[in-house]
Amino acid sequence: MYCKGAHENAIYLCSKEKVGASSSPEHFNPMFSHRYTKPYGEELHYGGLCSRQREGKAYVYRMGDDPGREGALLNVPQERLQQIELRLLHRGKAIYISKISDSSNPKVTKLKENVIVIEMRYEFSLYALDSSPFLYIAGSNVLHTLDTITMEFLPPLMTNMELHSIAGVHDGVITVDATVGEELNLMTATLPEAILENTVTVNGETITIEVLVERYKEMEILLKDVLEGSEEQKKREKKEEEVVGAELFN
Repeated sequence: MYCKGAHENAIYLCSKEKVGASSSPEHFNPMFSHRYTKPYGEELHYGGLCSRQREGKAYVYRMGDDPGREGALLNVPQERLQQIELRLLHRGKAIYISKISDSSNPKVTKLKENVIVIEMRYEFSLYALDSSPFLYIAGSNVLHTLDTITMEFLPPLMTNMELHSIAGVHDGVITVDATVGEELNLMTATLPEAILENTVTVNGETITIEVLVERYKEMEILLKDVLEGSEEQKKREKKEEEVVGAELFN
């Protein structure tokens, strides 16, 4: 039995055939439970992620998900997936990394709407929570932040230490493994409000970015319906004119 990752309040453990979880919702006494027997063909990945073929299609899911129903569909050629490494599942998006890059700053490539690749030449660490749209990327001595809604990077944060991995972000405080001189330390820092804020104010109303995006989507649908309705009305009017014209000539 070995640990493959953690998500929310559970640590996921697995053996050759079974996947289990240890959770402690209200106290620090872990409770172990059997989650499922690993399906045939399931592959285990970094951070407690799994992938398998289902009905001829490839899916990625967390160890805590139902392997028969949940997961992100990977509509990407298999040969492309073999060139990159799966690291996160964030808000339904499968996030891969590639170190085959000349860039000292991270670049993001969207293979599909729910499949993105982060590229950078340095060793780097990723961290994200589903409660936030931000993906944190630590590499060299810089912390980068990607807004996964707009797919744009916020201004980077420079440090005087070598960042190795992000342990977590909680209540506005980030915890990282970092090297200062020759010593490896576990360090914390308060993040600027700009890369924590997940709200905007529109016409005096403060709403989350997700709500704003959903409202725009609803407006697009309504506008599309109006335009389609207008086109249908024009077709009906044209047809009526043709009928009237035909009657006049008969």
